[in-house]
Amino acid sequence: MWYYDKAFESSGNDLMKMCGLMIKLNRIEGPHSDWTLGRVVDWKYGLWNPEKLSESFFARYCRLWYDRPGALAGFALSENGNGDFCIFAREPYCFLYADMIAWAEQELAPGQVALTMTVPEEDTERRAAIELACLGNEGHCETTAWYRIEDFQLAGTELPPGFALLSMVEYGDYAGQRTLKNAAFSAGAPMDEARLFAFSHVRESPLYDPAMDIVLVNDRSEAVAGCEGFIDYENGVMEVERVCTAPEYRRRGFAGAVIRECVRRGMNRGNKAAQISGLNENTIQLNTSFGRHSAIRHLEYRKLVRP
Repeated sequence: MWYYDKAFESSGNDLMKMCGLMIKLNRIEGPHSDWTLGRVVDWKYGLWNPEKLSESFFARYCRLWYDRPGALAGFALSENGNGDFCIFAREPYCFLYADMIAWAEQELAPGQVALTMTVPEEDTERRAAIELACLGNEGHCETTAWYRIEDFQLAGTELPPGFALLSMVEYGDYAGQRTLKNAAFSAGAPMDEARLFAFSHVRESPLYDPAMDIVLVNDRSEAVAGCEGFIDYENGVMEVERVCTAPEYRRRGFAGAVIRECVRRGMNRGNKAAQISGLNENTIQLNTSFGRHSAIRHLEYRKLVRP
């Protein structure tokens, strides 16, 4: 056959091939794409699920389809192994979606009873393949705000005296930043060895740039809000991720302040567009508040596989 499939291998160049395909798909789809270069890399380097500490996780939950000359035709993966799968293919290999969905059904982890997939509302080709496989449309689950850089409004929150917006190049206190993120995302849960390693390892990502890792510090030099920018230089698009605010500093406009600073610094890298995604109403309202934008609605599909 002209194409074949294989399990993901960390030791080879599969990840870079996946990145190359995502760059091509985003160039074609523009503001209607759902995944980004940053999300693909973070799937491999963001070890927030302890199961990802084992390389077997990636081999089990990612499958790649190559053509015989060695070009990646498409891939399917689960971010966390909890029944969520995503599928991607380049033309002319979109017919592989059916094989990808069938593989995903077979790879559901023990205890998982349903297969779920998310896809942009306007991606009719993927939606058709998913619906043909009998996944039911559960409705809207996420919104991405996509801005042309000239439409992004940088003016906003006035900072209190003594507060400053810094990159991690300038701030450098990763322990302080870790305390912020742990408070914001995990309610200050005790830090075990696995999570300490995850915080350190994620900075090994080839997309991590401390100059695009932004924190807001208070008058005691404590990190109280932050976000990160991941840049697809080939397409001139930046994604703003991991937006967080310490609980005691919320509802003061600080999340908007770090997002604006991140995008401002991205402009200096020549970015032509910026995007930021949110799951709940509050984050969607924030993410869509920076000026004229395109709103990409994502739909969730679900299929009960095991009774």
